[in-house]
Amino acid sequence: MDVSNGQDSMALLGLAKDLYKQHQWKLHVWHGNHGWHNEAQRCCDALELCCQEQSLEFFGETADPTTVECEAKARAWTYHCLETTGTRLQAVVATAHTATDRKETLLLQLARGTDLRGLCSLREQRPIRKHAPGGIQLSRPMLIFERKQTDSICRELKLPQWSDPTNASPLFARNRIRHEVMPVLEELYRGCGGRISNLNERLSKIEEIQQELINQRLKKKHVRSHNP
Repeated sequence: MDVSNGQDSMALLGLAKDLYKQHQWKLHVWHGNHGWHNEAQRCCDALELCCQEQSLEFFGETADPTTVECEAKARAWTYHCLETTGTRLQAVVATAHTATDRKETLLLQLARGTDLRGLCSLREQRPIRKHAPGGIQLSRPMLIFERKQTDSICRELKLPQWSDPTNASPLFARNRIRHEVMPVLEELYRGCGGRISNLNERLSKIEEIQQELINQRLKKKHVRSHNP
């Protein structure tokens, strides 16, 4: 699983620890160091020590600064590393995306301009490489939680957390959505965050149905072309 030291990731790790022995899972922790702040290496080392104390296998990788100059490049690097590690271990990759991330992503996609697929980009599960359905799967089990709930999980389970100062930087569009846009929307339409996140889920189901219909249509055409 992808663990980044923050409250969402640590909540995922805490919940997974309670389940993996029960379900006989083998749990691996992967951490990507983008080097975006001065404490990045210290946080990585602290997480590795935390995993060692709990006998959890830890994989840490540090990015070349030229490959993670922006959010999009950092995300691409992270998914590439996760796919490589997941393939080697033959494991499902789990990330700690929450309902909070889902609503922020939908708003960002709307603002940038997108199609139906873009509006439902944070799915519960998909191939980590979008056009390789038989490859390693990416799972997002924390989408049922808001960030305030993952904070409560960390407090209840007494899980350590390390603050990432880049999460407050206005240089990142997602941070401005989180700290400036969403508070205004919640003030105007209380509970809108949950409704936005739910809309993302409903759009995902619609897109899946449309894609299945397209695939069935293409399959029928293929059969007809081979059986004149």
